[in-house]
Amino acid sequence: MALRLFIHAFQTIFGNFKQARKLSVLPLFGALLLLTFAAYFAGQSGSGLLTFILIAAAGLVFVFVLGFVACGWHRYILLEEEPRLNGPASDRAFPYVGKSILLTLWVVLLCIPILIVMGLVGFSLLGADGAIGSGATDYGMEDAVFEIVFGAAFGAIFLMYALVLPASALETPMTFKESRQYTMSIGWNIVGVAVLIAAFNAVVGFVATFLFGSGSIMGFVVGLAVQWLSLMVGISILTTLYGHLVEGRDLPT
Repeated sequence: MALRLFIHAFQTIFGNFKQARKLSVLPLFGALLLLTFAAYFAGQSGSGLLTFILIAAAGLVFVFVLGFVACGWHRYILLEEEPRLNGPASDRAFPYVGKSILLTLWVVLLCIPILIVMGLVGFSLLGADGAIGSGATDYGMEDAVFEIVFGAAFGAIFLMYALVLPASALETPMTFKESRQYTMSIGWNIVGVAVLIAAFNAVVGFVATFLFGSGSIMGFVVGLAVQWLSLMVGISILTTLYGHLVEGRDLPT
């Protein structure tokens, strides 16, 4: 079942690729560009207050866009609602982000023991550039295994409570406890989904770094494409889980 959920997320994206591109690519690129320019001009200004205002404003736009893309995709797949800037997806963007922050804080609290182990293991794997994982210039097999193991651990706990996010996009009240009750019904499959997501991110990151490097323009472009796909896969998996577990929709065989 975990593999079916994972594959269905890709089918959702590429089966609706035109809508996915229209909804996410230009808004995310524009928000990222705005954030980059804000950081550049803030660095040139020399004013602490102006720097804070520029970065905060650009960051707010970027966060709104992330919320808009996630809500728009959830609502498009589950309600067949075309996303509009003046539509429900925009109205739900900031509440969605707020719920995401609460969810992240809750998951971090639950994962404190994992964070301690992760810190001890990660310190021993630091590369010459002081980085580990896909951000390291000397990205290797140890980094990939590190990302898969700890990414899967975090991912499983996150997914267990994350149905509150599509629920928020659909304006349907749901608590963390209710989300856990829904996801517990599929048992270890939620862990399997988390492992597949973590493995996908690690393998794609490793291949992209190996083929294009991390410092080249092509490597940068490929990296952005990989991050976009990872984002959409994550949102699509949440959408699929919500549709299957909460709304009772069947998964394709």
